[in-house]
Amino acid sequence: MDQLADMFVKIKNANSAGHDMALIGYSQIKFDIAKLLEASGFVRQAVRRGKKARRLIEIHLKKEDGRPSIAGFRRISRSSRRIYGGWREMRRYAQGRGTLVVSTPRGVLTHEEAIKQKVGGEIMGIVW
Repeated sequence: MDQLADMFVKIKNANSAGHDMALIGYSQIKFDIAKLLEASGFVRQAVRRGKKARRLIEIHLKKEDGRPSIAGFRRISRSSRRIYGGWREMRRYAQGRGTLVVSTPRGVLTHEEAIKQKVGGEIMGIVW
């Protein structure tokens, strides 16, 4: 099963159910994406909890005017079909709808940061 798609679905379901928090199994890439969502203003806080095998990511969701700040996610690069893009192509994938999550050699970045740093990579998904 695709772990990142599962993470996106858990956050989306927690938002639509009106929960204040979502718990997700820990991995370093998921934690980096959660911190990116926090820095972009989509979630209030992302915290690592637990030790070793029982480690979790606690994502505190954010609401604006009573509505969730995250309207949706879409996984672009999948395990069956990887999508890579150079920094010049990032705007084409985003199409002005949201923020792309890009895994680059410099870490997980938004498409705006990847364009500024002139670095490409795997386009993980889009958040709006």
